[in-house]
Amino acid sequence: MALKKGIYIIECVPKTEDLREGKLLYEFLNMFNKYSIELHQIRSKNDFIDKLCSNNSKVIHISCHGDTDDEGNFYMEMPKGIIYPADLYEDDGLKGRDVILTACLLGHGDFANEFLDNTQAKSIIAPLNEIDFSDSAMWCVNFYHHLFTRSSFSCSRSYDYMFNNFYVPGAMQMWEA
Repeated sequence: MALKKGIYIIECVPKTEDLREGKLLYEFLNMFNKYSIELHQIRSKNDFIDKLCSNNSKVIHISCHGDTDDEGNFYMEMPKGIIYPADLYEDDGLKGRDVILTACLLGHGDFANEFLDNTQAKSIIAPLNEIDFSDSAMWCVNFYHHLFTRSSFSCSRSYDYMFNNFYVPGAMQMWEA
């Protein structure tokens, strides 16, 4: 399956929470009317995996919460359950794709390296620390604006631009396979 230039947004923050940056990004990115933008609200861990497997976009944006368990292992929080990097596999729809994950703490090497190894994603960008909703949303808006307005459609180049021009508390970190 050939990958298309576009953003596939998976919103994992429950609808009961007012601040859901995936929804906000979807509305902003549709103003460009340039690339395919899809938004999917998930209801469970299984729904999340199903949505990952049913896309063909070059960029996957996952809006969720991140945390650590009692043993210090990082995980993504889903509406009904949690997902560790060990729960994801190469055939789950991330192979060769850039992943933007706006969950707190998941930019740490332990999570990012296992995530890349298991999924064969091209790259992952995620916050190293706790990050405020507004900081995450504004960083992503600027990142995607740069991505959409450059001919290369390169997440690596857009990340470099953001790293050099926009400081964000929470420090978004990029890891590449």
